Amino acid sequence: MIRRIAFACLLGSAPPLTAQGEPTAPSCAHGPADSERTLDLKIEQPPETLAVRTDSIMTALGYERAAPATREVFYASRPRADWPRGAEQAPWHGEVTPPGSMLWVKYERVGPSTLVTVRVRPLCAIFSTKKSRSDKGPEHMLTVFLAVQIFSALNGHLDTALRPYE
Repeated sequence: MIRRIAFACLLGSAPPLTAQGEPTAPSCAHGPADSERTLDLKIEQPPETLAVRTDSIMTALGYERAAPATREVFYASRPRADWPRGAEQAPWHGEVTPPGSMLWVKYERVGPSTLVTVRVRPLCAIFSTKKSRSDKGPEHMLTVFLAVQIFSALNGHLDTALRPYE
């Protein structure tokens, strides 16, 4: 719980927090999302190389930094209300209102490589919470799409990361 509060505090203009330190999404038709996903990938580059490129990559993907880097989190995004670039017409979400999202990126040195951790939190439930959170639901697809997009861009494939979902 303390880690969640710390992540939320990094966000400056983030949505209001509940008593438990969770972001709220007051205009969500199906209520706030209560799920998040964390995905890890080892990239064969040192953290310093990735760090230099992170802000430009995240800007190209449509994100804004919420706070300076810390030891816990290298990049924390401001809440974003629209679908990620490239996923605007993706069939997995249909014609529903974008749920919004926040994400965090952490780098950990592993020898000459970097373990990149991407944590994604949708702001709103897209459908009923149970359907949205399933491994086939649109919230899950949103989190996986964002993580893969970030991993691809960090691996030097920004052009691929920005291609529309097919």
